[in-house]
Amino acid sequence: MQNRMFNIQPHKEVVKVSPEGSVTVPKSMCEQIGLITRAECVIRNNEIIIRPCKDFTGDSVEGFLIRELMSKGFSYDALEAEYDKIRPRFYAATRKTEELCRSAFENGEELCRVEELLDVNKAGECRLLLLEGAERFFRSLEQGEARDALGRALLALSDNPYRGTPSRKLLSDFYVFTVKSGEERFDIIYRIFAEGKKVTAIVSALSIEEMYNEIKSNME
Repeated sequence: MQNRMFNIQPHKEVVKVSPEGSVTVPKSMCEQIGLITRAECVIRNNEIIIRPCKDFTGDSVEGFLIRELMSKGFSYDALEAEYDKIRPRFYAATRKTEELCRSAFENGEELCRVEELLDVNKAGECRLLLLEGAERFFRSLEQGEARDALGRALLALSDNPYRGTPSRKLLSDFYVFTVKSGEERFDIIYRIFAEGKKVTAIVSALSIEEMYNEIKSNME
């Protein structure tokens, strides 16, 4: 259930339609619902509904595991047997990754704040922190549209972390928020911890591949 402090109050605005038939949605409204780079437009009866694209794949770390096994030349039957053998270890490593976030939260570890990462004075009401791997991943990105889009997404999540989608299967304790910029795709993977009205979100990874590599490192 979403925390009440992040509820979005219904309201409406009248906007102009250009001679070409285009409509510009006010920035304030886009920010409230988490529109960053891509939107989905749906016609329902006599209404046009604009909403964030819901193309999240938060549990595809399993897909990375299967593709890696396939690259080693396993036959179908052998692949299935190998997957069944390795999955318990992979699952345990995933739990370890989840607990890294919980431990950082409970022990008050000094993690990178989104304000520090993006060099802004104040972000949103949620305290958004990044584990070392996620911080390193962001800082490794070249300046440009993709990095800017990811930065805007992180700020949007600091306003309302429940904009993400609860993940499933292996990453069931995480939320995932997907950002696309041209050919670039980022999956912000994070856990939410709430104490009363104070909400903390700890980002574990900024891409599915990085999350997969983190889980693999926990298996060693």
